[in-house]
Amino acid sequence: PIGLTIGFFVAFAKQHEEPSLRLAANIYTTVFRGLPELVTLFLFFFGMPLLLQYVVRLFNPAATIDVNSFIAGMIVLSLIFSSYASEVFLSAFRAIPKGQYEGGYAIGLAKWQTMR
Repeated sequence: PIGLTIGFFVAFAKQHEEPSLRLAANIYTTVFRGLPELVTLFLFFFGMPLLLQYVVRLFNPAATIDVNSFIAGMIVLSLIFSSYASEVFLSAFRAIPKGQYEGGYAIGLAKWQTMR
């Protein structure tokens, strides 16, 4: 469910008019589809605690962070799955004929209502 939700919003961003939003979504998809899953898992499992520890020590030098391996795995698999799901959603969005969008706009629907 988490990966599908993220994938939907990434696909929606890839279709947006804003170029920076499209670029960010394309980079996200390219990175997470291009990296092997095991490498991504290792980067998050070993790199995320270091990054979080650095950020936390800026505010509280005595604090420590311990990342649960299950949570790290869940986050990584959700991010990887969302990059693949975004391509599926994007294909579904592009399969809708342009006349359907124009019909929605003609009766006064907003863009998000037309997509619904």
